[in-house]
Amino acid sequence: MSQESLFGPFYFMRHGQTEWNSKFLLMGSQDISLSSQGKFQIHQALIHLSSLKISAIVSSPLVRCLETSNILSAHLKKPIIVIDQLKECCLGKFEGHRHADTSWFIKWKKGEYMEGSETYGEFSKRVVEGVRKVLTFPAPVL
Repeated sequence: MSQESLFGPFYFMRHGQTEWNSKFLLMGSQDISLSSQGKFQIHQALIHLSSLKISAIVSSPLVRCLETSNILSAHLKKPIIVIDQLKECCLGKFEGHRHADTSWFIKWKKGEYMEGSETYGEFSKRVVEGVRKVLTFPAPVL
């Protein structure tokens, strides 16, 4: 997905699949590695990304994101910039559980406290700060 900003193109790409994704478990801030399927997905994405003129790859510090970025960097020959504020939200007691019932998510977005989690407001503020940092780098970034 591409988004034109005032600073130029910004490409957003999610990390590849993890074992937890395949089991429909919420990861949140848990540091889960890519599965072999996830690594395959990133290599497949390179077919489309190779033609883009990427200046840098921006990543969350989580392992699944760094593994994704390392595969991309090795093929695109671009540096990786780690921005801590882009880390996935901490979902407290819901991490590691199946996400069939999402009623907690609606409550969380409305500001209800969830044991051990960061609030929706804290998460939103942090991510906006991270995206602002991304937009300071020469475009286009991935």
